[in-house]
Amino acid sequence: MSDSANDTAKGWRGVWRDLTGRSHRWGLTIVYGVIFARLSIIPLLVLFALTTDVMNNDPLEGFSGAIGDIDAVRILSALVFAPPIESALVAFIVWLVSVRLRWPGWIAVSAVVVLSVPLHGLVLGSLLVAPFFALMATIQLNWTRRGDGLGGYFVVVTLHALVNAIALLTTWTFR
Repeated sequence: MSDSANDTAKGWRGVWRDLTGRSHRWGLTIVYGVIFARLSIIPLLVLFALTTDVMNNDPLEGFSGAIGDIDAVRILSALVFAPPIESALVAFIVWLVSVRLRWPGWIAVSAVVVLSVPLHGLVLGSLLVAPFFALMATIQLNWTRRGDGLGGYFVVVTLHALVNAIALLTTWTFR
């Protein structure tokens, strides 16, 4: 099947190709990625809510995504610094593991998740970013495999900045 035929796949198969960056429709990758990022935290938040009483502590305490006050430093950090720096880390790990070492893609995605979760705090709440970083690594991997790793980097940076902007807006709205 040609790339253009794959880009027009229908149903869930087409959505999956767009979400994971396997198609050339980068705009849909970003839209579906934002939706995925917001929805992927719900099961973990439910799990945290169910275990908070058992563990006698707040699983989100110490998590970098649990923002108290929104100020200029947090906005710059979330929108200007974190997306390109963390996405560069994702791109580097994907390149190192899948291109240089020629290991399977799932190892590259797993390595990104294992290395990115602690960057958001050494608490249970940091697991909230794991599905999103797995998605970013998968998008970067698929773009790298087709020879456009830099294009994948820009898709991931844009997706990351939008997700962080929505998180900031949500936090600001509900605080």
